[in-house]
Amino acid sequence: MRRRLFLLALTVAAAGTLQAQREFAEVRGRVTQNGDTTIIASGAEVQVLGTAYHTYAGRDGRYSITGLAPGEYDVRVRLIEYQPATVHVRLSGVTTLDVPLLRLPQALTEVRISGKVMKVPARFEEPYRRGAVGFGRLITREDIERMNPYDTKSILGAQPGILVNDRGVTFQRCQGALSGLDLSKGGTARAPGLSLGAPPTRQGNVQVYVDGIRMTRTGDTNGMDAATIIDNVPPVAIQVIEVYSGSSRIPGEFLSDACAVIAIWTKAY
Repeated sequence: MRRRLFLLALTVAAAGTLQAQREFAEVRGRVTQNGDTTIIASGAEVQVLGTAYHTYAGRDGRYSITGLAPGEYDVRVRLIEYQPATVHVRLSGVTTLDVPLLRLPQALTEVRISGKVMKVPARFEEPYRRGAVGFGRLITREDIERMNPYDTKSILGAQPGILVNDRGVTFQRCQGALSGLDLSKGGTARAPGLSLGAPPTRQGNVQVYVDGIRMTRTGDTNGMDAATIIDNVPPVAIQVIEVYSGSSRIPGEFLSDACAVIAIWTKAY
C-alpha cells in the first residue's frame, strides 16, 4: 500500500513538473526590411506589449523572448528609420514570428541617446542611428567642443572603460586578448592593431575606422599604425566618434577581427 502511494505521489509530482514546463512560451524570429529579406534590421527593439519582456534583434536580425505565459499578445517591433510594426500573436510553446519593417522615406533628423534628443547632421545618419541603439558610445561634435581636448587621444581617455597612458590606449574588455592601441611615437614598429604587452591574437584586435574605411590592417607592415592614424585626425576635424568595447557590442559593419572599435567620422565625410 505504501509503495502504491509513493508511486502515485511521484506520478503526481512529475505531472505537476511537466505542466509547469508547459506553462511557458517562447516567441522567436527574424526582423528584416519589408520587400527585401536580405536586408537585416539588426538592433530592432522587440517588445511584448503589456509585459516587461523585450529584447533586440542581433546582427543576423534574429531575436528570442522566453518565459512568457501562453496566451495572446501584441508584439511591437521598432527601429530608427523604419515604420514600427505591431503584430497580434497567440503564443503556445515555441512560436516563430518573422517581422518585415517598412523603411521610412524621410531622412533621420533627430535621435534620442541616453534620454537626450539630438539633432542629426546631414550625411551622419548612420553613426547617430547606431548611437541611439545604445550598443556603443557616441562622442558628438558638441561633446568635443565642451572637452576642448589637446588631441584625439585625450578624447578617448575621458571615456569609461578606456585607459590612457603615455604608451597608448587600452580597452579594459580587450585586455584578455590584446591590451589596446600603441599610440606612442617612439619604439619599434608594430603591425597595425596590435597591442602592448600581450602576444597578438586575431580575436583581440582594436580596429580604427576613419569615414567608414578600416585603416588598421593586421599584419600589413606597409600601412600606417593606429598611432599615426589617430594622431593624424585632429579634434577640430572630427564630427562624431563611435566607440565600441567588447565584441558583443560591435555592429556587424565593423565586426571584422575586432574586440573593440574606434570609428572616427570627420566633417569632410
